[in-house]
Amino acid sequence: MRAAAVLILGLGHRAAAQEQPPPSPEPPARVGAAGGPSLAHGDDAVVIMVGDVPLRRSDIFRQLDLAAPARSAEVIRQMVLTTAAEMDARREGLDVPAAQLDKEVEAAIAEQRASFALEVDEKLPLEEYLKVRHGLTPDEHRAEVRRMVLASLLLERAVRLEQLRTGYDVVQLIVVPDEPLAQDIAGQLRDGASFAVLAKRHSVHPSASHGGDLPAVPLGSSSALVEGRDMLAPGGVLGPVPLVAGDKTLWRLLRLVDRVPASTATWAELRDRVEADLSARPLEADELAVFEARVVDRYRVSRPARSP
Repeated sequence: MRAAAVLILGLGHRAAAQEQPPPSPEPPARVGAAGGPSLAHGDDAVVIMVGDVPLRRSDIFRQLDLAAPARSAEVIRQMVLTTAAEMDARREGLDVPAAQLDKEVEAAIAEQRASFALEVDEKLPLEEYLKVRHGLTPDEHRAEVRRMVLASLLLERAVRLEQLRTGYDVVQLIVVPDEPLAQDIAGQLRDGASFAVLAKRHSVHPSASHGGDLPAVPLGSSSALVEGRDMLAPGGVLGPVPLVAGDKTLWRLLRLVDRVPASTATWAELRDRVEADLSARPLEADELAVFEARVVDRYRVSRPARSP
């Protein structure tokens, strides 16, 4: 979801005198974390009455949690991530383009309407359902969706800023099933062949479709896939070296594309870099996993309590 442009606010007033130059246009509006977007509500409202028996939100959540524990666990995880990102956003002063936020809100509501019509009731308008079930007016529903979308956009920026704060390596990987092929690839690389082309052609790792590009690897972190990269200078290639996967031995080649040192620059100084990076390279699951491990320690995230 990407957003339609909105009018730039606060353009100022033109003085009557002809000799005065027109004011410079202000930069596009942005939205920060002030006043939200925490996903914690903490109420336990009645959803529906059966005679004089109230069925509450916690009752419904408990049934959903028992019926589909994996889904409820993922919802909790997403709420942890967005809440931690909102705390980071307040500390760092993160913000998002207002135009992008507006467009993604509209797209999210359109998607909700389509999903509701397909999966719940094609004849009942979503707005009517929300009014009866949750007491939400269309404006209140839009505000709720806006809060959730803002939380998601702030999460993207918090993850990428965290990478810049800790520093990271940009790495390419090729994994093949036998040593002769690995040696042949190494020879082609020495002769100047493209690492990305060879990764797409031969690698059995999921990164092959992206030319072997891996998500940012934090400086100092270690895993079998990228072991040995610390010995490389940018542009250097390691391998082939064996990679044990269960009862199988694969062979890997690793290229260090770049090493990005940790930055203490402000969000205002790093904003354009992060925005351009997100446009070129959407957030990946591995990046969220690294961010999650860090914020669990930073914000002392507890283990999930029992269902309400």
